[in-house]
Amino acid sequence: MYYLSGVAGGAFLALCPDMGVLGIRLLGLLCLVVCMLAVWRMLKPYISPGAIIAGNALTMVAFAAMPVAFCYDILSIMLYLLAIEQLLKHRISRVMAGGFLLGINVFSRIPNVLGLVFVFIPLLMAWCGAYSKKRALHLSVFSLIGAFLGIAMVLALMALLGHLSIFAESLASVYQVASDSSGESSHSLHSLIYQQFRFYKIGFFTWLKLGTVVAVYTVMRRRITSAPVRFVMLCCALGVSGWMMWRMKPLTPIWVLCAMGCLTAIVTLRGKARGVSVVALMLMLIFPMGSDGVANNGSIILFLATPVAIAMCVEHTRMFRSGYFILAFALICVAKTAVEGVYFDGGALWHKTAQVDSPKARGILTTEKRAAILNDALCGIRGWVAEGDTLLVYGGMPMLNYLTSTRPAIHCCWPELLSSKLLRQQLSEMRTSPMVLRQKFVTMGSEFSAPTPRMLHTYGNAKSNFCIDTKIAVLNHFLASRRYQIVWENAHFVLYRPGI
Repeated sequence: MYYLSGVAGGAFLALCPDMGVLGIRLLGLLCLVVCMLAVWRMLKPYISPGAIIAGNALTMVAFAAMPVAFCYDILSIMLYLLAIEQLLKHRISRVMAGGFLLGINVFSRIPNVLGLVFVFIPLLMAWCGAYSKKRALHLSVFSLIGAFLGIAMVLALMALLGHLSIFAESLASVYQVASDSSGESSHSLHSLIYQQFRFYKIGFFTWLKLGTVVAVYTVMRRRITSAPVRFVMLCCALGVSGWMMWRMKPLTPIWVLCAMGCLTAIVTLRGKARGVSVVALMLMLIFPMGSDGVANNGSIILFLATPVAIAMCVEHTRMFRSGYFILAFALICVAKTAVEGVYFDGGALWHKTAQVDSPKARGILTTEKRAAILNDALCGIRGWVAEGDTLLVYGGMPMLNYLTSTRPAIHCCWPELLSSKLLRQQLSEMRTSPMVLRQKFVTMGSEFSAPTPRMLHTYGNAKSNFCIDTKIAVLNHFLASRRYQIVWENAHFVLYRPGI
């Protein structure tokens, strides 16, 4: 599902094997810098440099709690922005290059196939009056050709590397996950559509709540002339809106700001600037499709939209008023990251003082408790699992495959994503029996759950779309049918080897 992301990340680690997780994060940061430069080049003819800088800064601040590591989302947004930049040009070679980038981006993340709609950006520009219809149609044809060339090139690379059959099997697994109707898959088509509309509903009510606070403050400020009273009103409005934003995921309020800003730009602007605003809105709507939650993509989906929204705030409101609320949001994002921690690694940042005992995790800090749990596991299995072995890690910690330099046993290194039916199928199709490492705790969320031996049989209160008892039953049946034996165990993990 993430072929190009895997190949690109693997190539980087092959070239820089000693950089480990830190290197992957630096690569992700480099990609984000490329994104900001692309946004600057695209928008500088239409909006002020200050709005672009402020928009990029706000996007990155809202993304602070997400893992700034090279991944399919970061690669996807970088290729999207580079492609859109080329598709906004007049020259055929540039437009073909943009289509080519959209074509290869399909393989960064399979749902990016929806992004092929951007090959028709020249037609959009004709609708906005920037191109003639004949010229726009001509350019769109060449952008479409470029997209087909991009797809063909990646498929040729797969054939050259012998990856076509692996990719085909992966697509088959994706189809089975998407078509699952048992309710056990967090990425079924029904679940994905539900998550999209659920986020839109949350966004609408966020707009109502925050909009009401700002509107009440604005109306009262116009009627009251006393400076001290106005100051108290501003403090109250900022306090109420800040309390609301603290309770939200960082993406929600900035997404609402960008949606309103882009819609305002589409209505008020003309020419190519209007077309760019439409593209920004389309990108923030199309990118999350195929994810199990819009918030999981983070604010990078708003790279193009945030500067547009800031520009509209400057033009249509008194910036010193709206600026207070935008600044409050930025400060809240920083404070939440510092106090609550980052994606899947909760806790205050000043508590992140320990490292995992692995060269591949050098330079990455976490809490002493979390590091101790991982270090005990790495030390305990070292005598049983060697580099290059196949290891099935079950429990939501696929990073252990990377830290131990082992191969995942099935197509998905995070087996909990599969339905019980698909998990049973992939386990039964294994010709050899790998070592199996299981967890007695749940990693989903900001904190690890308390370990308990009962989790080898039931998730209890920790049940979710990922943690379902029928999946445990499938794994237990697999272990029993192949006569697995426990060779190492502690409070958090159990290591099995197949019977002899």
